[in-house]
Amino acid sequence: MIIYTPVPLEQVLWQAGNEQQKTCSYRGRWVIVARQNGEHRWRLVRLLSTDPQDFLDAQWAPGQIVELPLQ
Repeated sequence: MIIYTPVPLEQVLWQAGNEQQKTCSYRGRWVIVARQNGEHRWRLVRLLSTDPQDFLDAQWAPGQIVELPLQ
């Protein structure tokens, strides 16, 4: 089976027990983050941008820890 989609594989093949993820705006960019241990600690999962320069900036690399006031 081949799936052609711009949607992340985690959303297409969703399984129960996945980590809690949210889409939000962070420093002027839209990102998908996953909750880390701690109240406001989130791990950057994916950058949602149409600007190629954003993907060359290390602050938007997957795995970066960000502090967000999300619940």
